[in-house]
Amino acid sequence: MQSSLNAILSSAVVFQLLFAAAFLLFSARGNKLSNRLLGSFLLILSINTMDIVLRLFGLDSAMAGVMFVTDANVYTFGPLIFLYTQSVVYHDFRLNRKLLWHFVPWMVLFLLFTLALVFSEDKGIGIQEDIQNYELPTLVTVIALLFYLHTGAYVTASFKLLRKYRRALKQRFAAVQRINLNWLDFMLKAFAAIGLIGFLHAVINSAVSTRYMEVTLAALVIIEFYFINAVLFRALRQPQLFSGLSQVPDTRYADAAIPETELTAYVKALNLLMTEKQVFLNADINVDVLAQQLELHPKKLSQVINRSFKKNFFDFINDHRIDFASKRLVEQPDKTVLEILYESGFNSKSSFNTAFRKQTGMTPSAYRKKNLPK
Repeated sequence: MQSSLNAILSSAVVFQLLFAAAFLLFSARGNKLSNRLLGSFLLILSINTMDIVLRLFGLDSAMAGVMFVTDANVYTFGPLIFLYTQSVVYHDFRLNRKLLWHFVPWMVLFLLFTLALVFSEDKGIGIQEDIQNYELPTLVTVIALLFYLHTGAYVTASFKLLRKYRRALKQRFAAVQRINLNWLDFMLKAFAAIGLIGFLHAVINSAVSTRYMEVTLAALVIIEFYFINAVLFRALRQPQLFSGLSQVPDTRYADAAIPETELTAYVKALNLLMTEKQVFLNADINVDVLAQQLELHPKKLSQVINRSFKKNFFDFINDHRIDFASKRLVEQPDKTVLEILYESGFNSKSSFNTAFRKQTGMTPSAYRKKNLPK
């Protein structure tokens, strides 16, 4: 019963992966490079998931050679995920020959596996039986373990790049909830979960007992099913509102110290915009808009805010908004919290609550209740 369920789920996963891969590879919408990188990843994932389907339907002997050689494809997972992340984060990311070194481990293994198959007397059937029974030669076990380290390093690098992107957002925008790439974070975590369950599947069945094979295999297939249904479609629906970082950063004003007298003048002008014109009430305010009003380069404005207020642009603007909202909550008890958050420049209840709690230590409702006259 368990094998039948695994076979059905695995077949559904392969079909969905192939469908999504074809859609991305041939789609004319969105970022074509990002689509092709993600489509290539899903295509290779579908090919390797096909191994599970063939084994469960008893077709592994007929396709043993192909299955053995394509096992090398797992070494493309990490590079493709990392390159895809770069293509999303960097608006000027392009593929070039220098990036081919990421695929050297895959090319070497593909060649070695092909040669091993050519000189194999049984066309890889014996090797596939050993893999299915978790009776692997030491070299194959080492290659398998290195795969998890190899992929883990690339996923870690992808998370670091995403964190860099989010830090850059807070230097430029006061509202980031729609462009902070939560779907990419979710996708990376889901892929990491697939890798972790795959690792546990291999370790448990190799070192403990193969009687758990059906259970761990089911867990692996289910998380893949979840990955393709929940994660991928979040990415497809995500609006591209921010053009991303540049791989060649603008270094103007990055290291040049602003003279103290000049800095004082900028701070005075900035405080004037905050207190008298209350520019922070503009829900669409960003560092470029504010810099234009001050006749400053955005990089220089960021430096002024970082140096004088010890904050990034995101916190600087939202702290002013929370101060404004705090007064309104007490002075205008007839207005709802929702009305006040929009008046304060926020466009999301969740971001307002998060910022309010960060600055005051309590929710807007609790703050109003505490500070209203008795």
